[in-house]
Amino acid sequence: SGLFEGLKGYWKDADYVAANIDGPALRYEADHYTSTRDKKSESVYLRPRALRGFHEGGINLFCFANDETYNYGRTGIASTISLLNEYQYDYLGIASDNTAVPYKILEFTVSKKDGTEETKRVAVFNVNDHVMNNSTVNEENPGIYNTSLPAVNEEIYNVSQEADFVIVYAHFKEQYETSAITEREEQTAEGFVNAGADLVVGTNSDNIQSAKKYGDSYVVYGLGPLVSNEAFSFELDSAMLDLVISEAGEVSVYLTPLRM
Repeated sequence: SGLFEGLKGYWKDADYVAANIDGPALRYEADHYTSTRDKKSESVYLRPRALRGFHEGGINLFCFANDETYNYGRTGIASTISLLNEYQYDYLGIASDNTAVPYKILEFTVSKKDGTEETKRVAVFNVNDHVMNNSTVNEENPGIYNTSLPAVNEEIYNVSQEADFVIVYAHFKEQYETSAITEREEQTAEGFVNAGADLVVGTNSDNIQSAKKYGDSYVVYGLGPLVSNEAFSFELDSAMLDLVISEAGEVSVYLTPLRM
């Protein structure tokens, strides 16, 4: 939690603080698990104390839809889900089977100037487009909510009919590109918007990437890493995205630059 001491002031009044977590949370040492990577040294993972440290630092919505979560296969995903449930932490992007919904509805009570209150419903999705073989959640096995699932955009559309605002956290494949957005990223993000997303946020880039308005919605392709174990110079820069619901019930989005 000491990692976030200088940042807690930014989100101390927030109802939810979401973060993409690269790698599974393993209950035991890595030697108890089988890595899916060619080099086990490249298999990033978290121990339970790190998960607790993130939560103590203010993170209360964990997003695990990314390729690194599959570093120790379905066993690693099962360990992650077990720990998250044990600690009663909210999470997205992974599930024990495909009967669970791939989103959360966050409800916020807005106190209006006339003294009345109004409930706003924000739907949050977390999906992965950097798909590893055999990593997708299915009827019998834990896994990741990947874009290879046929009903992702259909789910977004259905939920958008009930929610006031829809966010999609998307783990795109490209990681180190500092400027160019691939056609795949653009088409995927625009597909989410066309399905009903109001905001799409890329969670894979190790650097700040571009943002754009698409129709009445916004796409932020990458915020960069808040915490990283790599040392590229561009990884020192990142950004924090704030979503604020006003007394009038209007939703605003703000970007705050950060430097590690």
